Amino acid sequence: METFFGKHRESLIIALIVCVALVANGISYAYLSSLAAHNPQAAAYPLVAGDSQKYELLAENLLAHHVFSFLPDLSPSDTWPPGYPLLIAASRLLTGSSIPVILFQSVLEAFALALIFRIGRRFLPLALAAIPPLAFGLDPMVIVSNSTIVTDGLFASLIVFIAYLAFFETRMRPLVRWGMVGLLIGCATLVRPIAEFLVLLIPAIEGGRVLFRRSGKWIELLLPIGACIICFLIVVMPWVIRNHRVFGIYEIDEVSSGNLLYFNARDFLAWKEMEQTRSVSPLYPARHLEAPEFAAVDEEIGAALASNAAPGEDPDRNDGIVAMRFILGDPLRYAYFHAVNMMPFFVTSSVGSYQHITDQERDNSDLSASTLNTIETALRELRDPGTRWSAFAILAPLSAEMAWWLLVSLLALIAVALEWRRFETILFTLLVLYFAALAGPVSTARFRMSAEPFLLLLAAIGAYAIFLRIRRGFS
Repeated sequence: METFFGKHRESLIIALIVCVALVANGISYAYLSSLAAHNPQAAAYPLVAGDSQKYELLAENLLAHHVFSFLPDLSPSDTWPPGYPLLIAASRLLTGSSIPVILFQSVLEAFALALIFRIGRRFLPLALAAIPPLAFGLDPMVIVSNSTIVTDGLFASLIVFIAYLAFFETRMRPLVRWGMVGLLIGCATLVRPIAEFLVLLIPAIEGGRVLFRRSGKWIELLLPIGACIICFLIVVMPWVIRNHRVFGIYEIDEVSSGNLLYFNARDFLAWKEMEQTRSVSPLYPARHLEAPEFAAVDEEIGAALASNAAPGEDPDRNDGIVAMRFILGDPLRYAYFHAVNMMPFFVTSSVGSYQHITDQERDNSDLSASTLNTIETALRELRDPGTRWSAFAILAPLSAEMAWWLLVSLLALIAVALEWRRFETILFTLLVLYFAALAGPVSTARFRMSAEPFLLLLAAIGAYAIFLRIRRGFS
């Protein structure tokens, strides 16, 4: 028996981590499903308020009307890419239910957790390698996302597969491996368009590794990287061509350019307006959308959209161009604004986000409330004896988790400082910064999920570097 456990120890640890994560998913599913069942205004779980219901409607219209639309008149939509609605439609066509999507997400999560462990075992001791997948699997937003009709859990698993195949799989032929990487990046892009630039970043990282390590001729990478890009285009181009045929523009989705204008540029312009009369943090506008400065900003945005539109053209079709015009009008100041707004990406609370979903399912409260808004409200309620204990019950888990993510981020910084020559450190840092930079002013716990495996692995590298230096100091 001892020999068996010694021989299969790593497999048993992976199985234990996967079981713990899947049990947590099941408990969350049962809990939220029960809340929704007792709330007449809530959608039938695993649907939740917001994007989830729209994905389901897109799938229904695909099956019933063969059109990609969630609008009452069934006019074509390009708000989101079609990957997730197609998955739901396939599930409903084959089984009559969306529940298999949840099962599929859970299976992919199980494989992703195993791959995170395998990656960690390349450079970490066994006990430390188990922490990143376990911490990731028990993240409240990872739990709820993999047991709900939303894209986040599926997308995060796909990103882990991409990173593993590109940089840690050694048994496959390079041409086949990079072709699969391209296919996976294409699939991830059709789930969440934030992945589209990975088709440039991932090959660039591999090219840099080969070039600087001189571990091979970089010219030999041209064919595999070409296969990666071609396979990516095979997946995404039919959708891009469809959008050009219907809307006259080559694009993956419309919502990304809208987010750039109405979250990034709009908040930036409001911050600049506020700074003319008082000193405020760049974090302030996104948490105070009722501020009077937004009225003037909205007028400015509306005028810019109208002036940029051709006669008869929908002004919102140019929202990305208008956003970039505002950003590039003051690029250094915007860079500072964007960098500061990346901070919540690293410390915002998944517990708080999960609580918002719980409140929505139970009593239809605001799903969009941010962690910082929740903390501000709870701090005010601490001063009232009647609400003090309820406020403390909210603040305690939020504070504990934010302290955890602060520790993780500090350890990741230590890894960058002490182990910056390691390829794994460079890789994980670039992937974390990729998702953090693209999230920017909309940074929340759900958008951090894609980067969490690599942030946790970075933190493990930092912790191990500290341990080794302390041990050498005492030896």
